Amino acid sequence: MDTTNTFSLGKYKKEILIPLITCIVAIILIFFLTRFMKPSGNNILGMLTDGQKFLDEMKYDEAIAQFSSAIQIDPNNKDARMGLAKAYIGKEDYGFAQQILEELTKGETVDKSAADELVDVYLGAGQPKKALKIVKKLVDDTDEDQYYDREKELVKDILDVPHLYASGTDQELIIREGSVLSRGSNTLGQLGTDKGLGNREYSQKEYAPANFDGGKPHSVFCAGRTSLVLDENHNLWASGENRWGQMGLSYGTTLPESGWQQILSTGDVAYAAGSTGRLFIVKMDGSLWVSGLNGGAGQNFSRVESMPTIIKIITADNIIHLLGADGTLYELDENTFSNIPMTGKASISRIVNNISDFCMTQYGDTWLDETGGIHNLNYSDMPENWQTREDGSLVPDFIVKDMASNHFFTFLLDSDGHLRQVTPEGQVKVLSGGERFLSLSNHNGTVSARTEKGETFYWQEGSEGEGLMPADQ
Repeated sequence: MDTTNTFSLGKYKKEILIPLITCIVAIILIFFLTRFMKPSGNNILGMLTDGQKFLDEMKYDEAIAQFSSAIQIDPNNKDARMGLAKAYIGKEDYGFAQQILEELTKGETVDKSAADELVDVYLGAGQPKKALKIVKKLVDDTDEDQYYDREKELVKDILDVPHLYASGTDQELIIREGSVLSRGSNTLGQLGTDKGLGNREYSQKEYAPANFDGGKPHSVFCAGRTSLVLDENHNLWASGENRWGQMGLSYGTTLPESGWQQILSTGDVAYAAGSTGRLFIVKMDGSLWVSGLNGGAGQNFSRVESMPTIIKIITADNIIHLLGADGTLYELDENTFSNIPMTGKASISRIVNNISDFCMTQYGDTWLDETGGIHNLNYSDMPENWQTREDGSLVPDFIVKDMASNHFFTFLLDSDGHLRQVTPEGQVKVLSGGERFLSLSNHNGTVSARTEKGETFYWQEGSEGEGLMPADQ
C-alpha cells in the first residue's frame, strides 16, 4: 500500500491548521486585552478605573459620566452601578442613588455592599424606617452582630422623638421652655396640681405650671384622664386617673390625687398611649407593654410577647393600630388583653404589608407604601401635580418622611422639612412658611409638629381650623 500521498496530505493539513489556530487565538487575546485589560479609554475596566479615580477626587460629574458609559456597554455590571450610586450620593442626589441601589438589593438574598449603601442613602434622605427594613433583611441573611446593633440603634432613633403636646379626655399638656404646663379639668388630678381637685365644675382655661418635679421633661402623653410625662432619662411619670390600675403600680384607686408618680424607672420608655382605663407603653427596643383594664395581673405592666418590634402606635377609643419594623401594619384585638398576663400573647391581625408609615383618618387607616404611594386617602379630588397609580394610590411630587391626621386634615412632612396640610377637598397647603420642621407626631387624634427653632404647633382632633396654631394659644 502506497502511503506517500496520505502522509503528504496530513502534513499539508497541519501546515494550514496550526497558523489558523494561532491566528484565532491571537484575535481572541487581542479582543480580550483591548476590551477589558486596557487601563483607560473606551473599555469597561478603564471606565471603572477612571470613575473610581474621579470618585476619590470628589469629581462626581466626571465619575457619573464614566460609570454611565460602562453601564451602556454592560447594563448588569455591578461595579459600574455601585460606582454610579456612590457618585450620586456624593452629589447628595439621593433619589437617583436610591433607584440604583434598590435594583441591586432586590431578591430573596440581599447584596451586602449595596444594602449598606442603601441604608446610608435612606438615612441621608430622612427615611429611617426604610433603612430599618433593609437592616432587618441583613440581620436575617447574615446573622451578624453588626446588623443586630444597627437595628437596635435605628429602632431607638425612630422612637426617640419628642412629643411636646398631648390632649386627653378633658385636659391638655404642653412642654414650653423646659417646663410642663397643663390646662382643662382636674376632677381626678390630671392637671398634676391640686387646683380644683375633684371639682367637676372647675376648668382651668389658661396653661399653668403642672408642678412636674421629675427633672427635665422629654415628652407628654395622655390616656383618658391619665396624664403622663416622659423625663429626659426616659422614665415615665403619671398623674390623674388610676381606677383600673393603668399606672401599673399594682393597685387602683377611685380617689382624686394630685402630684406626679414615677410609674416606670427603667430608663427605656419611648412612647405612651391608651384610652380610658388602659395604658400602652413602647420601649426603646420596640417592645409593647400594657397595663390597666384587662391588661395586667395586679395592675402591673405586662409585655405583649406576640408582637413584633414596634416603631409606631396609634390608639383611638378601643382601636389599637401598630406599625412593625418589618413594614407591616397590625391591629391588636382588645378582647384578648386579659390573656396577656398568663400567656404574654394577644390576638393580632395584619392589615397591610410593605409600608413605611401610617395614620388614622376619619375614613380609617391611610398608609404610605415603600415606593412613596399614599393609599386610602379617600379625598374628593386628587391634589394638583400628584400622580394616580393603577392600584388607586396617590404619589405626591415630593418625598414623604412622616404622616399624621387629626381626623380631618392629613399632614405630610417631607424630607426637606416642609409641612403640608391636605384638605378633604384635595387641596394642599404648605404650612412651613420658610421655617423647617423637624418632627411630626400623632397622639390620640391630635397632631403636633416641632420646628428647628424649638416651636411647637398643634391641631386638635377634628379641628377644621387652617394654618399653624401655636400650642401656647
